[in-house]
Amino acid sequence: MRIFLAIAWRNVMRNKKRSMLTIVSISVGLVAMIMVWSMFDGMYPMLVSNLTSFTGHIDITRPEHVDKPFLENAVTDGSGIIETAAANPDVTAYSPRLVANGLVSFGSNSQGALITGLDPDLESRFGRLTEIMGEGGQWLEPGDEGIVLGAVMAKNLDVGLGDEVLLVISDRSKQLAYIGPLAVRGMIKSGVPDIDRSTAFVDRRMLAGSLFVDAGSGESAGIDPGGVFTNLLLRVKNPDRLEAVEEELQGKMPAGVTVRTWKEVNPWVESSFNTKVGFAYIVFSIVLLIVMAGILNTVLMSVIERTREFGIMRSLGTKRWQIFSTVSLESALLGVVGIVAGLAVGMGIVAFLGHTGIDMFSAMDEEMLGQFYMIDRIFYPRLGFEHLATTCAMIMVAVLLVAVYPAGKAARMQPVEAIKSLG
Repeated sequence: MRIFLAIAWRNVMRNKKRSMLTIVSISVGLVAMIMVWSMFDGMYPMLVSNLTSFTGHIDITRPEHVDKPFLENAVTDGSGIIETAAANPDVTAYSPRLVANGLVSFGSNSQGALITGLDPDLESRFGRLTEIMGEGGQWLEPGDEGIVLGAVMAKNLDVGLGDEVLLVISDRSKQLAYIGPLAVRGMIKSGVPDIDRSTAFVDRRMLAGSLFVDAGSGESAGIDPGGVFTNLLLRVKNPDRLEAVEEELQGKMPAGVTVRTWKEVNPWVESSFNTKVGFAYIVFSIVLLIVMAGILNTVLMSVIERTREFGIMRSLGTKRWQIFSTVSLESALLGVVGIVAGLAVGMGIVAFLGHTGIDMFSAMDEEMLGQFYMIDRIFYPRLGFEHLATTCAMIMVAVLLVAVYPAGKAARMQPVEAIKSLG
């Protein structure tokens, strides 16, 4: 076998220019795919991390609230549910939230808003809201009768720090509840359009007390504001165990309560990402066709030029399978050298960009950036072993498959006709 490998390498080096062009085409194709996959492998975890920093990995709510997100479908006896979720060893942080549609009013200005009641101390350990407070603002305190507004909404209302606003919300009895005046503690500038333009944050227990306990209905008797929420959001220690944690929690929930992962809450995220991966495979297929064409041209030309040589080898007793193996080895050597070179260049580029990062939106203004709030401004590519190994394997398989025709052509040559040829 060693002698056939030596012959194959000699034949590869016989026409260095043609072989180098083939090797370069393989390398460039592999580098291109490494860059594509490094973008996807770096972007997906970033998207999930940014999304779940606001919405959590798991959402616990009533099934009715999923279809009709109104206050009458909120959980009103959820203290035990919160305790059960918090006690799970896989849960690292949790945030019960009470969400209602209403109006924020200041003077003669008013705006529709998503009023979100949360526990200030729990939220500070849960997500990023407390990290994106505007200059001079402060986060809510437990029991605080204050409010934090999205920065754009505060601008639209012409509200400043310390100003007092009034909330108007339809309570669970469909009666208008007036909450306030609430002092503006701060403005949040998250980059998320829905938060900055139309979300207001208040203390959950205060909000629950106004909308449920003080609703003026017999249904309100005995309700603990601490157990009222529309959604209980959880963050887990290991996202790879997400489905297992979901199943475990669902088994401990009372009837009429559903546990969903972020993938179920936001199915469009994974669907959109999978669509983009599908396009990546289309690009990969095109790259493979180009590589296969280059290999076929190189090996086939080499076989035609050495027709007489193959005839002499056959007349000296060389078997067909040995000639077939020799030509296949030539193709394999081109593939291996091209893949090694592509790996060296591609992994070097990814390592460099993974350290320095890429400014994805340097040419965009602030308003345009808001449309890409799930993507960090500085993006760090990273390379997953699975995609890397699959890409290299598929290129190598393509290289070997395309060698079958020229190798078979060489193996089928008849000694006399081949020796008489001009090759």
